[in-house]
Amino acid sequence: MEAVLYIGLSQAFFASFVIATKKPRCLPDKILASWLFLIGLEMTISLCLLKIAHFFIPFPTSMLLLLTYAPLLFLYVKSLIRENTLPDRKDWLHFLPFILFLAAYFLFLWGDPVFLVNNYFAHDASLPFRLAYSIYLFLSVIIYSVLVLFLISEHQKKLKDEFSYTSQTITLNWLKIVLFIFVITFLSFIITGTSFMFQATDLDPRWFSRIGLTLFAFAVSYFGIKQPTLFKSNCFPRVEKKSDQRQKNRYERSGLNEELAKNYSERLQHFMKEGKPYLNPELTIKDVSDHLNISRHYITQVLNETMKKNFYTFINEYRVEEVKKRLVDHQYDHLTFSAIAYECGFNSKSSFNFIFKKSTGMTPSEFKKKRMESRQ
Repeated sequence: MEAVLYIGLSQAFFASFVIATKKPRCLPDKILASWLFLIGLEMTISLCLLKIAHFFIPFPTSMLLLLTYAPLLFLYVKSLIRENTLPDRKDWLHFLPFILFLAAYFLFLWGDPVFLVNNYFAHDASLPFRLAYSIYLFLSVIIYSVLVLFLISEHQKKLKDEFSYTSQTITLNWLKIVLFIFVITFLSFIITGTSFMFQATDLDPRWFSRIGLTLFAFAVSYFGIKQPTLFKSNCFPRVEKKSDQRQKNRYERSGLNEELAKNYSERLQHFMKEGKPYLNPELTIKDVSDHLNISRHYITQVLNETMKKNFYTFINEYRVEEVKKRLVDHQYDHLTFSAIAYECGFNSKSSFNFIFKKSTGMTPSEFKKKRMESRQ
């Protein structure tokens, strides 16, 4: 068990340092780094207490820190998919149960061996505390896990209104893997702990939490280090021009009538034809919004209601048209289809082939052959 703790705390502290020093400094990275630091701290305390006592934990700091993990997972995911330069004040309420349990211990149970591993249901002054803790830990893991799944699902539904491309870094499917490890770790800890209390098993429930949290630390640090922020406004420092803010506020206060929608549609299409922003493989609706000084929500509304399409489809239609022009232009004959696709803004061969065939009903080679034959 000691070896697992040494590995886990080393990985957690190292990953926390790496993520905390990433550039630019972003809110999701700050939350993730703090979370990994707490995991490392919890394992360090567990290791120290393992040297002192094997049958009880005299000071429940490490156990109480577990109450912060589910809220931190939720806040990390929330900060990834929503734009917030600073944490919302209401977010601190997620840690209120942890504070209340900590305060209750200091006020009423100071010095008592609260978490009795070998006699959890002992009729002592700490029994109500232990029962309340166990029930809340179980409920928090379930409730926050459901909330995280909801956030990921909500985010993935809106992707095509925000981004012109797809990738693992924006779909956030890796979070489902992390969430699975997180849930299995705590459910195994709770189920095994319950069995251990009723003497139905000899397995120490702390084994599951420590092995699981070690695997979790490796998984979340591996993906977290690679994960860029989805919104530049979530990074520090954020500089916003006053004129941009006034323009944003003006659009938010006004309604999008038919005349305004037509104006925005014309400006948007002119920008696509003249500026060719679709050549940027990582173009987002925010990039277009910032350039045109049009509210992102209005651009989405214009696309959805006036053009009957989302941002993803709108941008990739221009990319397909650009590819079609270059496929029949002899100056690009030395390039492969994939090379042309990348130059036109596509970020992967598979997405290009799928979108191109869906748009034209033909593969790039079939399209080129048909066009060349029609010219002869």
